[in-house]
Amino acid sequence: ALFTRHAGQNEAAITQFLAVLKSDKTAEFADTFGFTADQPLQQIISLYAVEGQPIAALKLAETNTALNSQTGNQLADGYQTLQERAAVRQAKSRLDLLKTLSAAAEQTADFKRAAEFERVRQNLLTDIDERQAAEARIEFLLNREKETANRPVTNFTVNQKIFE
Repeated sequence: ALFTRHAGQNEAAITQFLAVLKSDKTAEFADTFGFTADQPLQQIISLYAVEGQPIAALKLAETNTALNSQTGNQLADGYQTLQERAAVRQAKSRLDLLKTLSAAAEQTADFKRAAEFERVRQNLLTDIDERQAAEARIEFLLNREKETANRPVTNFTVNQKIFE
């Protein structure tokens, strides 16, 4: 699945990652590739977003409770053990996935949800400039939510007599 994804065959990679999840060998997969690869569920979410299927990505993200956790790993400087390096990579990957999910929610016009993903991401960021950029994005998304809420709703009625 990893090789397929890196080869750019995203649809085939999704199928293979789904097979990994179904086989209940997720822990074995993570132990084997944990240093260089995300969990299969995170890979699938990311692939769905990349493939232009934001609703599928968002639905799967609902099942990943760790993704929305407000706690993150503190990134250490200097020499690191392999476990520490893996934790750093996973923290960065989580930030990237939250950014992707925020964009996916924005694509589906779910601005409130996009802001929620961005807020979780902001709480995990350590760089002050990135935190400020995330805050600006949250404000933008909430303003878009207000704009869409204030728009008048147009109701359409279909006359069935035309189709009879």
